[in-house]
Order: sequence, then C-alpha cells, then structure tokens
Amino acid sequence: MSIGVGTVVTVEQAEEAIEAGAEFMLGPQKFNDKIFKLAKRKGVLTIPGAMSPTEIFKMFEMGADIVKVFPANCLGPEYFNQVQAPLGSLPLMAVGGVDQTNAQNYLNSGASYVGIGSKFFEKSAVHQLNYERLMELAESFIDSLRVE
Repeated sequence: MSIGVGTVVTVEQAEEAIEAGAEFMLGPQKFNDKIFKLAKRKGVLTIPGAMSPTEIFKMFEMGADIVKVFPANCLGPEYFNQVQAPLGSLPLMAVGGVDQTNAQNYLNSGASYVGIGSKFFEKSAVHQLNYERLMELAESFIDSLRVE
C-alpha cells in the first residue's frame, strides 16, 4: 500500500506531507518549481492538477510523474483520448466526478488512473467509522472495473 496526500497547494504542505511519510502528492492546481524540486529530492511522486492540454504539457515539462485532470467530469472520458492524440501516451489521472458508474469509461478512453473521492464514500459511513460499509463500497467499486 502506498500512502499519499491530496490537496497540496503550498511548499509548506508538501514538506509536512513528506515528513509524515507521504509517498505521493496530489494537487488541484499546477505545482511550482519548489514543490517539484522537494518531491524529486525526497523521492515522492508528484501529481499536480491541470485541465487544458497546455497545462498538462507544462506539468510534464516541469517534472510531473502523473497529471491529475481535474475536474474530469466537466470534460468527459473522451477528453483523455483527444489530449493524448497530439501529445502522445501520457500518464493521466481522471479526478472529479469519478464513481463506479463511469470509472471504466475513463480508463477505456485513455486515463491511466482514476481518483475517487466524495462521489465514492458515503459521508455517514466515514463519520461513523463504519468499516463494513466502507469495505462494501470499495468492493463494489472494484467489481465495477473490468478489463476490456
């Protein structure tokens, strides 16, 4: 299992995450040079956010390992094929509005990864620490993914 952290927007947050043991960092925005340099020096994967082909390309130029396309649901699964046609096969992560009903569509359409969040977890199960229900949700999500 790899442990990481999301919503990194400052160098200070990146430092704290790495100090706490994060092996990867995600952000909803473009990372700056300082975050990339820190992550590379510490061996931590970087997954900055981007939306346009220009932003995606720039993040890879700056050293991103994976680029989080966010919010993916505003663009749709086909966006991933469209972006990769001129830029080549890139490790892109679809995040935002991804759930068990559409995750496979993103993977079939060129996303290498999907990020799940609020559309996946039931708030009541999280707040109540209902591990049985959380496990059911995780198993249901995994069952919805199939290799095609």
